[in-house]
Amino acid sequence: MLVVREFEFFESENCIVVFPCEGLGATQGEDLQDAIEFAADWLYWTVIYDMINEKPIEKFELGHEPQHGGIVIPVAVDCSLARVEAFTAAETARILGVSPARVTQMCESGQLTSWKEGSRRMVLKESVDNRLIEQPGPGRPKYDEDEVIDMSPAEYTKFVQDFYDARMRELEAEEGISVVKKSKSHGKKNQPLRQAPIDAVKQELESPQASIA
Repeated sequence: MLVVREFEFFESENCIVVFPCEGLGATQGEDLQDAIEFAADWLYWTVIYDMINEKPIEKFELGHEPQHGGIVIPVAVDCSLARVEAFTAAETARILGVSPARVTQMCESGQLTSWKEGSRRMVLKESVDNRLIEQPGPGRPKYDEDEVIDMSPAEYTKFVQDFYDARMRELEAEEGISVVKKSKSHGKKNQPLRQAPIDAVKQELESPQASIA
């Protein structure tokens, strides 16, 4: 499903701030390219969570005027739950070391994010990663909340992957099997997106008619 939404981009304190032209929310990037990617990421996950929660997907108006002295850029994302990294309930139970019934309880209580794919319950990989971090076991990295807060995106990605890999090793040792590992890509900026060509945007920014305050 292709969703298009306009965002306003403007400079502020050595970064590019991004506001959606409708509704609430904001993000930012180090430069325009980075800001566009984060805007696409923000839109992508907003739509994905609406799909998971079976909310109607909004259709946004186009043709907005800048409200902060910046420029308005339409960003489009192609969203599908079929492409979201997820585990089945059985896989989730094995990874977390709990029963399938407990996984169902955790999904129903909101401790895990899940949705139905036909008759199967799928559990968002990110929510499983978060449970692994919150419940470390032998051989897994120690969890320090203050330390995690100060991590860069790259450091946090590695931190989560270390937890995941440690649990995979536990499963292999416990069950004597080779566990099929999911993608190591935990960063969200690699999600499918379509955006205005960056060179064209830069030219618009550098033109005399355009200014970013």
